[in-house]
Amino acid sequence: MSPFAIPMRLRRRRVSRGQSLVEFALVLPLLLVFLAAVLDLGRIFYANISLLNAAREGAFQAAKTPDSYQAGQPCNTTTNLIVCRVQLESKDSLVQVATSDITVSCSAFGCPKAQGSTVTVGVSGSFTLITPLLGFLFGGQTIPIDATATTQIEYFPTGGVETLPPGPVAVISAIPTSGEAPLTVDFDGSASSGSPTAYEWDFGDGGTASGWTASHTFAAGTYDVTLRVINLAGDDTATTTITVAAPAATPTPTPTPLPGATPTPTPTPTPAPEACAYPPNVMKESPNDATNALSGAGWAYEIYGDLTTGTKNVIQAQNPDHTLCRLKSETIVVLHYRPNGGV
Repeated sequence: MSPFAIPMRLRRRRVSRGQSLVEFALVLPLLLVFLAAVLDLGRIFYANISLLNAAREGAFQAAKTPDSYQAGQPCNTTTNLIVCRVQLESKDSLVQVATSDITVSCSAFGCPKAQGSTVTVGVSGSFTLITPLLGFLFGGQTIPIDATATTQIEYFPTGGVETLPPGPVAVISAIPTSGEAPLTVDFDGSASSGSPTAYEWDFGDGGTASGWTASHTFAAGTYDVTLRVINLAGDDTATTTITVAAPAATPTPTPTPLPGATPTPTPTPTPAPEACAYPPNVMKESPNDATNALSGAGWAYEIYGDLTTGTKNVIQAQNPDHTLCRLKSETIVVLHYRPNGGV
């Protein structure tokens, strides 16, 4: 390497650094002006916000007290509340607001507290720029700014006068009104007039109830039951008397005497059944012998056939059969036949 190469390089480095410093020195003022301009723009934005908030606070106060304003007069908490509210909000901000910078106007003359009546509060101020660069754009270092806010004046609408209902009239219905203890009585107050909104019962024995119907059980005694009915127009009471008698004494049952010696009844003797008897057998006998045998034995009989035909006629049939047991009162039917076998 040439011994002259190193000094040349050092000389070139000194020249480059010096050039950079010169260039930076030339650009730095422009950067500072640019930063100051950006800062001023931010300050302008903040000042507008502060002024708008001051106008809104004044409008809120004007909605409540639109008549508490004196133009150009200083803050007074009795007669100039709107100015006090605006200056309190703008205090220590980038914008200074004078009393003459605050205006109040209403949509209707006298700022009446009525429907559709609005109030507008205007606030103006001045802002001073830091850099002259923006001064060329805005026409000077001091920039006037203003803000307004409008709100509805507070009011309470006036409604119609409500007509009260007629006064109530209490009516009591009780079933039953008397009886023996314990007595349960059902009460009904639905017949009360005036559209009551409440029913209060006092049963006279310490018991109470509510509602248009009620039920209560009374002990022995006399009770004045009161019904109180209520509506918007007033109240009314009605009273009914409940009479409850003591329960009747239970009669003592008469003791039944112990039965003495009861004679044993003599049983009625059961008649012995009539003995079963058999009719005499008169088969093959002549009619005369048959009738004599039956009559002698006490049997009734009937003879069928002609008895004048001779002794050869004999009994051919006997009813009932002489082998069956029959009572003597029954009739024995005896038939006889002729020798030739005819009846």
